[in-house]
Amino acid sequence: MTEPAKNGRSKLILLALGVPLFGLFELGLHFKQTHDVVDESSWKMAKEQTLAFAKPEDLVIFAPRWIEPVGNEHFGDVMSLERAAFADVSRYPHAVEVSAHGASRKELADWKTVTTKHAGDLDVFLKENPHYRPVLVDFVKRLAERTATVGVDDASNDGSGEETSCGFVSGSAQTGGLGFGTAVPGQRFNCGGRTFAGVSIVTDLDYKPHRCIAAPPSPNGVLRIHFPNTVLGDVVSGHHALYVEAERHRVGTPVDLTVSFDNESIGRATHTDGTGWRGFEFPTDSLKGKTGDVVFSIRSANTQRRAYCFEAVIQ
Repeated sequence: MTEPAKNGRSKLILLALGVPLFGLFELGLHFKQTHDVVDESSWKMAKEQTLAFAKPEDLVIFAPRWIEPVGNEHFGDVMSLERAAFADVSRYPHAVEVSAHGASRKELADWKTVTTKHAGDLDVFLKENPHYRPVLVDFVKRLAERTATVGVDDASNDGSGEETSCGFVSGSAQTGGLGFGTAVPGQRFNCGGRTFAGVSIVTDLDYKPHRCIAAPPSPNGVLRIHFPNTVLGDVVSGHHALYVEAERHRVGTPVDLTVSFDNESIGRATHTDGTGWRGFEFPTDSLKGKTGDVVFSIRSANTQRRAYCFEAVIQ
C-alpha cells in the first residue's frame, strides 16, 4: 500500500472513531445539564427559608452568578430592585446566599456563615458582614423621592454661568437602544432635551446591573443635582460607570463628577473608559453633623456616547 493510501486510511479510521466519541461527549453534557437543573420544589423551599432569614435591610444573592435570572424569577418580589442591582455589599449587615452545586460568591468570601439550611438541590446561607457600614443617606433614593433639584449651567464648561432649572416629568420609560446606553426613566428631571437625571439601571463591563442615577453630561455645560438639607457623616462614598457598550472600546472622553457641600468642594472622581463600576470615597468627618446643600456636578469635554450613571451614599 502506498504512503498516500495509508494516510487516507488513517484519517478515515480517526473520523470513524471521532463521530461516536463526539456523540458520547454530547450525551455526557446532556446528562450533566439535565441533572444540574434545580427543581421547582427546591426553589420554593429556598424562598421560604430566605423569607425566614432575611430582614428588609439584608442582601439576597445567588451563587453561582449565572443562576441569578432563574433565582430572580422564582423569588419574585423578594428580589427588590435594590437587591437585584446592588451597588456595594458593604452596606448590608447580613446576606442570604442561595447556593447551587456548592457555589459561593466572591463578594462574600470573608463573610461569617451564621446559619445553613438545606433546601433540596439548594443551600441557603445566612452570612454576617464583617465590614458593615450603615447608610445614613441614599442619594439614589432621595432623587426617586424628589427631595432634590436639578439644573444645567450651559454658559461654560467650567460651571461659572447661570444655572437653568430642569423640570420633573412623568411618563413612560424609553429604551436606550443597542449600544446607546441605559434606559431613560419615565420619572425624571428633564433638561430641555439636552440631558436628564433619573433613577435607572446601568450594565457595567462585567454585565452586572446596578441601580444608579442616570445623568448624561450636558453638551458644553455642567449638569448639577442638588440635595438640600443634608446631614453629613464620616464619608460620601459611591460608584460610577458608563453603559458597557459606551466604554468597552475605550475611545470616549472621561466624565468628571465633583461633589460639594455648601459651595465647598468635598472631592472629585473621574471616570475613564475601561474602568467599569468604579468606587470613590470622600472623607467628611471634619463636617460631620453639619446640614447643608450637597451638589453632584457632572461634566465631560465631549458628550458623545456618554451614558453615565452614578450612585452615592453618606455613611
